[in-house]
Amino acid sequence: MTLTMSTSSGTGEAAVETITDCYTCAVSGAWGHSGCPTCPSYRKKHYTVSKGGRVSNTDYFCVGESPFLSGFTEQENHSGWSFDIERTIFVAFQNAVNRFDKLEGRFTYAVRCQIEKPNAKEMLACAPNLRAELLEYTIPEKPICIFVMGATALKSLGVQFKKYTDVIGKIIETNIDGQRAYIFVSLSKRQLATKAGYTEILSRQIEVFLKMVQDNRAGELEAKRSVLSRLSEDYRYPRTVEELSDLVTEIVNYTIPKIPRDYSPISLDTETNTLYPHRDKLQLLMVSVCWDKGKSAAIQLEHPESNIKLEDARPHLNRLFSCIKPKIFANAKYDLKVLERKGFKVEELSWDVMLGEHLIEEDKKGFYGLKHITRLRLPEFAAYEDELKEIYAGRIDNDTLTPADTAEASHEEQLLKKVKPKRAKKKKADDAPKLSRLEKKLEADNGYKSIPLQELMKYAAFDADVTFRCATQQRTELTDESKALAKKRSTFTQGTKEVSKRIGEVLFKHPNPPLYNMAKRILPTTKILAKMELHGMAVDRKYIHTLQADMDNYLANSSTIFTDMLPIGLTAVSYTHLTLPTKA
Repeated sequence: MTLTMSTSSGTGEAAVETITDCYTCAVSGAWGHSGCPTCPSYRKKHYTVSKGGRVSNTDYFCVGESPFLSGFTEQENHSGWSFDIERTIFVAFQNAVNRFDKLEGRFTYAVRCQIEKPNAKEMLACAPNLRAELLEYTIPEKPICIFVMGATALKSLGVQFKKYTDVIGKIIETNIDGQRAYIFVSLSKRQLATKAGYTEILSRQIEVFLKMVQDNRAGELEAKRSVLSRLSEDYRYPRTVEELSDLVTEIVNYTIPKIPRDYSPISLDTETNTLYPHRDKLQLLMVSVCWDKGKSAAIQLEHPESNIKLEDARPHLNRLFSCIKPKIFANAKYDLKVLERKGFKVEELSWDVMLGEHLIEEDKKGFYGLKHITRLRLPEFAAYEDELKEIYAGRIDNDTLTPADTAEASHEEQLLKKVKPKRAKKKKADDAPKLSRLEKKLEADNGYKSIPLQELMKYAAFDADVTFRCATQQRTELTDESKALAKKRSTFTQGTKEVSKRIGEVLFKHPNPPLYNMAKRILPTTKILAKMELHGMAVDRKYIHTLQADMDNYLANSSTIFTDMLPIGLTAVSYTHLTLPTKA
């Protein structure tokens, strides 16, 4: 390979390296596409080819941002997908599951050259090449299924968004040069490198995506993408107190098949006008409840369009909240605070979906909300919040996603357009006081009060339904894990060595450790935290001031002992001067 140094004549600009003779780039057809000469990195970065698939017979595409690999020099870095850990996980998962092993995939990049963070002009230069590749390799009569890994790849396909993390897990419908496409948005390589727990998210996303690809191959994808109306056909929306009374009686007496009535759980959720239940303005717009898969209801209360008054509904809601059935919440701490503020007490709290996800998979910060859990566990419900979000966006300017039709819109406009659209500034009176950041946040805190009643009721019923389904999946998963632990315990306790028996007795005290942790540790703590956040806690200020004065006195008289802050010095301060105990 030959690198020549070139300088822009007469400009005094710094010299740049131009690749003139690289065998690997040459045999891979580097820089031969129509957009390449317009790229700022033309012949300055090495080129990497795609892997897998056959022309007109490829089931899916995995599109990364670029072939840049941290830790490799440019001369070494021609591997691309060959040694990519994400492709390894993808292919290993596909081969491990029999129903997916016949699918053919192609692994490619939004930007083919080794650029760490491609800019808009580099994306624009590569975009025609990416579109042509997708159309050449996909099955002509089928929609294109694309697994996107990173913001650069998503923008190259013509999708505009505000925050990439907000769209992870979504399936976006669009068109690529006239052909329908379904884009599954996954984690980027940078995100995967930050937390070990994200690898498990990637595995789950791959499973959801490959199921989608399988449905597409069978010609069932488009039908399955339109199932929300079918999933919600048994939802109930009581409009009078009498209808509410009948509904509560039905729920309390309902029995899930093979589960005793008193042990048949129900999930609950609240919709309010604020994110902060302690605020005086708090209104309980509605309560939603689900008592079996597909059996959900939304109870209108303090919404401006509601026909049922909260006080008229109170005795029936009390009957629901106090019944012996186990109660499930998506985020119990918030809902318990809301209900307590409104004078309700929930009995038999049994599960929290967000905390249940923590029990199953730790170290995936940012992916414990109901939205992300639903996208992973119940992809058929993944779009249920989109309609509400569009309405919400139209009223408070808070949209997160605008799918673009790449056949009609200009790619140059799409890729060079700012990701965050400008918001219209609200006119303020000349004498209006300047608000602090917190005051602005509180001023904009109106929750879902502006959403029309019909749309909000459907959304609320979906919330309760997915909460019920996710909790069922989580409990099943943890019970299976407990059975595996029981086998390990048996191995230890039935061993011949005394040490093995003791290990078994110590490590496996309970038959179902995860469920025990939820019932005996996590949920009781959640109740206490909810009360502390709602009511605060009493502090003896006079005593605190006395402690502060005593500490100031002590430090003033002992300042010389703190001159050495090395570990040895701190040890001396802790155990010699402060006489801290050396044993627990």
